[in-house]
Amino acid sequence: MKWLMMTLVLCTSWQNIPGCGAGKGEKTGQGETMPLEQNGFQKVYVEQAESAASLTAGEEMILNVSGNLPSPAYKLERIDVKITGDVIELTPLASFDRKGMAAQMLVPFTESVKVKVAKAGEYTVRLIGRGENRESKITIK
Repeated sequence: MKWLMMTLVLCTSWQNIPGCGAGKGEKTGQGETMPLEQNGFQKVYVEQAESAASLTAGEEMILNVSGNLPSPAYKLERIDVKITGDVIELTPLASFDRKGMAAQMLVPFTESVKVKVAKAGEYTVRLIGRGENRESKITIK
C-alpha cells in the first residue's frame, strides 16, 4: 500500500515541476487554451517580430521572427500567419526528432515570413509561442 501511495504522489508531483510532464496547452492573450502541439508540430519560445523595411498596404512585407527552439532535437518547419482585423498572429512551429538524444539547451533562431495586408493603419503583431506570447505594434502606410 505504501508503494502504491508513493507512486501516486510521484506521478502527480512530476506534472507540477516545469519541464516535466505534458501540459494540455497554454493560454493565449484572449484566455482560451491553445495546444502545444498542432498537427504534429510544436510551438517554440518567441522573442520578437520586426520589419526590415518600410511597410506599405497591398504589398508583401517581410517580418523577421526570432526566438528559441527548446533543444537541438527541434527543427523550425514553418510560421503560421493569421490576419484578423488589425491583428497579425504569427505562430512558429517546429518538428521534434524523437529518435536521437539532444542536450537540454535553447537554440536561437531567426526566420523571415511574408505577410500581406490590404489596408493601411496600425496593426498588432502577436507572436504565439510556448510560455509567454509577445505583442508589438507596426504602422502600415
